[in-house]
Amino acid sequence: MSILPYCVFSPALVLPDIVTGVQQAPLLRMEEAGLACLYSESKELPKDPGELAQSAMAFQSTVQQVFGSGVVIPFRFPTLLRSLEDLSSHLREKSGPYSAALKKLDGMAQMEVRFTRLSAPAPSTATTGTEYLKSRQAAADGTNAAVEAIKSAAGILAHEWIVREAADVTRGYALIEHAKAADFKRAVGFVKLTGGLRAVVSGPWPPSEFMGASS
Repeated sequence: MSILPYCVFSPALVLPDIVTGVQQAPLLRMEEAGLACLYSESKELPKDPGELAQSAMAFQSTVQQVFGSGVVIPFRFPTLLRSLEDLSSHLREKSGPYSAALKKLDGMAQMEVRFTRLSAPAPSTATTGTEYLKSRQAAADGTNAAVEAIKSAAGILAHEWIVREAADVTRGYALIEHAKAADFKRAVGFVKLTGGLRAVVSGPWPPSEFMGASS
């Protein structure tokens, strides 16, 4: 029997009435080294991609319900531990950084802004290497301008920003007060982007990107 941990939180946090987690497994609680952790026992996670995705959604739903009561440090899904002793050892080992992160981020959340292009330009065989690089630079400049426009609109609602770039998408993470998520959405919702860019805002989520400790 493996242990599936969901999240770490303060023992003082009053949890909502959540009965089951992934695969309808009963949710259990451990307290160790001044920390609390929600977990369930798992025989085996599904191999089918569709069923695994459903399990991931159930995991996220459980974490979000706890997060509704206060800040949490979520585990990555699926993190499986061999025993309760392994979970206990993990909490003892990470007690310092976990406790510091929970204290620093108390009352905070993160919002995600996902920047994508509505349509990619069709490739041309006549495009030279120089023209291609120029088009790539122009696209990057456009995305950077969009990120700055969103940051400006958010203003002091965002205490910190982290921007992560990938080949086809840029994600901005804003650290905000949990209670001001609706204000953040309204503020950035008025921004009109150009250059075929779209910004999709989601959250509030646990402020994982801003935690010094990683589970």
